[in-house]
Amino acid sequence: MNKIMFTVMLSLTALLLSGQSPENLSSAIIKKGLDSLIIEAYDTTSATWTNRLKYDYSYDACGRTTQYAECSWDVAVQEWYYVKKEEYYYNPLSQLAMQKSLSWDIPAQVWQEAIKIEWSWGTNGKVSEKHYYHYNLSISQWKLVYKEEFIYDASAVLTERYSYFWDEINSIYNMAYMDEYSYDLNGNLVMVTFFEWNSATSFFDILAKSEFTWNVINKPLTYVFYWYDQSVMLFRKHQMLEYIYDLSLNVGDVYHYNWDQSTMHWLHFYHDILVYNNNYSFDQLLLPYPILNDHPVLFLHMLEESVRKMYVNGVWKDEMRSEYYYSDKSISGISVAEQAINIRVFPNPASDRISISWSGWSGMLWVSIYDLSGSKVYDQLLMPGEELDVSRWGRGLYLYQLRDDKTNIKTGKLILR
Repeated sequence: MNKIMFTVMLSLTALLLSGQSPENLSSAIIKKGLDSLIIEAYDTTSATWTNRLKYDYSYDACGRTTQYAECSWDVAVQEWYYVKKEEYYYNPLSQLAMQKSLSWDIPAQVWQEAIKIEWSWGTNGKVSEKHYYHYNLSISQWKLVYKEEFIYDASAVLTERYSYFWDEINSIYNMAYMDEYSYDLNGNLVMVTFFEWNSATSFFDILAKSEFTWNVINKPLTYVFYWYDQSVMLFRKHQMLEYIYDLSLNVGDVYHYNWDQSTMHWLHFYHDILVYNNNYSFDQLLLPYPILNDHPVLFLHMLEESVRKMYVNGVWKDEMRSEYYYSDKSISGISVAEQAINIRVFPNPASDRISISWSGWSGMLWVSIYDLSGSKVYDQLLMPGEELDVSRWGRGLYLYQLRDDKTNIKTGKLILR
């Protein structure tokens, strides 16, 4: 199990509960922002830690994550090289609207688009849908692949998630998976049950489940994953995480276990030891998306280091170390309208396509376009630099308006000929 899997499992509980986008901070303050995370592997031959992976994070003036880049260590030349990166775009309400993954093309030395996820939000402030796309290099277009739908109860608590694959030939979504969420009286997630759609029977088959236990102050104690044995119609234990807290209520130790069916016992696998700087509380930190809303459940102070040990023949041996690097970040909290500068609509006049770009803000803006009769011919959220196909619009004069949720940022004329 690698560091990425550990992070996913460590934060799963809060991620399923939150469904929230990063806060839009409203006042100018200084926070300790996580700039980079460096992961090292232990070299048993030299008995030293060696570089393996690095993650670099960037933020905008409101403290929202705009990008993270993943690098690998080149042992031969002793330097980091890019592998992939993710870019984040927000709607005018500061909710995540799009995340785009790009891979680094080493021969061409350029970033190549790979995966895109578009987020939709409900009036309850929770994510309602996600649409997944992959970039088809042969035709230079995004192709729809997959979508997720999120269902909530009257209290805006997640109860179900449905997943569908897109059938491009028939232009329909086909059911794929469903997850069901259960909670205790304190609102803590206690179980997620995973199902797979059976097209032959038109029913869902059980795949697996996760169970969570909590202590008296509503912090997670254990996470257990079970797979479902269809042959005997029983859940089989598979993996478990156990969380141990220090006196400051941070998770100080995480034990990973694998289930041994032959002995009917949990066997030690990994032990993660987490080290904190208690001089900085969680609300003084600026952390990247998506872990911004995940980690308050697990720690309350600045995480500086985590060391992973593997259990080998009765002995815990060093395997991996993660080091976290922070710097001061000024969060201005200025409005979208103040940040979105140098707005360009080009070419203008245009014939087939137009591009709308802006700088100074990483988020998305509402773009509305009207004909001279006052009819709205276009009204969508766009990210900077996105193109519009206007080839089928009538020739003549149009009026455009760019705005956030409250403020009209720019208006102008667009000529098609």
